Amino acid sequence: MGGSYQVNSQWRVLADYSWAGWSSIQSLDIQSASTGARVTGVELKFKDSWRVGLGAEYQLNQPWLLRTGLAYDRSPVQDEYRTPRLPDSDRIWLAFGARYQPGPTMWFDFGYTYLFVDDASSHLQPPGPLPGTLNGTYTGDVQVLGVQATLRF
Repeated sequence: MGGSYQVNSQWRVLADYSWAGWSSIQSLDIQSASTGARVTGVELKFKDSWRVGLGAEYQLNQPWLLRTGLAYDRSPVQDEYRTPRLPDSDRIWLAFGARYQPGPTMWFDFGYTYLFVDDASSHLQPPGPLPGTLNGTYTGDVQVLGVQATLRF
């Protein structure tokens, strides 16, 4: 779901909410092509997640539109099933951008986003008779830079 509200000729406020039914993915199974039997697999046990965001646009002048936004995104990964292959965690998105539109048929969009990713712990116990537990913490943040040119004809 999303919406926008034009406050006045210069300001627009935006909001969105999304929900993902990740709980439908409980494992990643590898099957034999010849027999169809499960050869191996990874228990994922994803939980449903959601994301909420707020943003604003400011029309600085005729060619320049400035943008900013903030979002919170819940991870579907649970601590007890987190692996080094998928160290996902909850995150906060902080974004800035601009549009430069020199004419009615051409514009350029620029955007930068920084994702503050929560530290994620792991307490993974392997299935079967092998002893041991994978205990640890994953850290990381993400930066995204985007540039786009549009020509309407």
